[in-house]
Amino acid sequence: MMAMTLTSKTHPYKAGFEPFMSDVYRIPYAYCYRCSYGLKYPACELSCARALEDVFKRVVARNRSQL
Repeated sequence: MMAMTLTSKTHPYKAGFEPFMSDVYRIPYAYCYRCSYGLKYPACELSCARALEDVFKRVVARNRSQL
């Protein structure tokens, strides 16, 4: 069930198998060669790392406080 929760491809893998596990967060992969933000290293100043930190501060922390 966790493997299906982790995939972001709905059809044909996840269709009809709901509900899935909670607390799975998706953010763009940090890969300088093919930047998800369209930036070039080092001018990007590691925007991917800041985005990861932002997700933990805004999304994960907020959802954890609702427990």
